[in-house]
Amino acid sequence: MTRTEWSEIVYAALALLGVAWRRRTDSAGVTALT
Repeated sequence: MTRTEWSEIVYAALALLGVAWRRRTDSAGVTALT
């Protein structure tokens, strides 16, 4: 894989983690995302 593909994958993963972490901290009922 090229460096561009890796950076896109890492960026997408970090974005998903950020959304999941924000939802997890906003509402305690979203613990299923861990």
